[in-house]
Amino acid sequence: MRRLVRLAALAGLALAVGWPGATVMRAQSADPDAGGPGEAFSVEGQVVNGTAGAAPPADLQIKVVSFADEKIQGSWDASLGDDGHFVASGIPVAAGATYVLASDYEGATYVVQVTPPDGGGAVSKDLTVYESVTTDPGIRFDQSAVIVTDVDTGSRAITVTELHTIVNPTDRTFAPQMGGPGGPAGLLVFGLPPNSFDLTPGLGLDPSQIVEIGLGFASLTPIFPGRREISFSYRFPYTSSQAEFQRTVRYPVDTVRVLAETPGPAIASQQLAAADNATIGGHQYRILSGGPLGVGDTLRFTVDDLPVPGGIFARIPPAAPAAMGALVGAAVIALYWRRTRRAPPIAELGASVSSDGGLVEQLVALEEEHAAGRISDAEFNRSKAALLERAGAPDQS
Repeated sequence: MRRLVRLAALAGLALAVGWPGATVMRAQSADPDAGGPGEAFSVEGQVVNGTAGAAPPADLQIKVVSFADEKIQGSWDASLGDDGHFVASGIPVAAGATYVLASDYEGATYVVQVTPPDGGGAVSKDLTVYESVTTDPGIRFDQSAVIVTDVDTGSRAITVTELHTIVNPTDRTFAPQMGGPGGPAGLLVFGLPPNSFDLTPGLGLDPSQIVEIGLGFASLTPIFPGRREISFSYRFPYTSSQAEFQRTVRYPVDTVRVLAETPGPAIASQQLAAADNATIGGHQYRILSGGPLGVGDTLRFTVDDLPVPGGIFARIPPAAPAAMGALVGAAVIALYWRRTRRAPPIAELGASVSSDGGLVEQLVALEEEHAAGRISDAEFNRSKAALLERAGAPDQS
């Protein structure tokens, strides 16, 4: 059950409430100064199986977990009846604490946020779980963005951030497994360009669930029904003023965009068409657009006018301050595409935690506050680092 509490903490980050590496503590007794003298509440509800035709599991272990001051403050077991009804009682109300209901089922952790009622008492909250599959159930990418986010002249390396909207169109959770019966189809796999290095997981990826494979990496984080954004950054070398980007497409992609901030290096492709420049998060980007791409296709484009030591482009500023800035930029771009998407989103299938829009909104708001001069550089950097640390946790949307 200790694993469940840890995973609940990580999953809670999708709600911007959890903290990686938190210490599991014993349940705290009610603090008279915390949320009202002796106030406590209970959580009751029903376990629901969101997979069509599947019965609710009868042997779940369910916990309520509280978070405050960047630590897990306590956890309380819920009793589960044969009819799927559960109750967790005696949960103290603490000022500033956030509470989540969590359970493990078939290789995935399901989490839903709980708001204590005023004055104590009982709150009703159902917990939806799904049957799991260990092979690809038809994962596709609604949108993919490949962003040239930094050019390091000294090390002759280009930093790229990839942002993908992943869609699981089924009512079953994809629970990847190393060495499972699905083989390669039992992993969520991402290709990388040859000689890539410094992989940095971002939004929606748990760094502890990343496995490096040939020409890419695999994620073991479960993919719930519905859609979610994920991002990651990496670097690849260049040797002259032009570099070619190429990598294999592992899942069907409806729309692909390549972005590079201006001023900065140019981008060109025979596969993708030039689109109008766009201002995103206060920065202007060149954009190439195309798609769809199928499994096994190769995504190709060139990065031109790269700075070389002593060359005329040596003064070109980097597009973003390396990995953390790249991931902040990815969050801004994720919100931009979400707001400008023409096609309606896939119907949500009721995954236990909604999409990470709250975290993305915080990142965007933080950048806007900094650009407007309302917060200092030091405060901006501290807040950005804290938010991006949260972004590395699993997003249960």
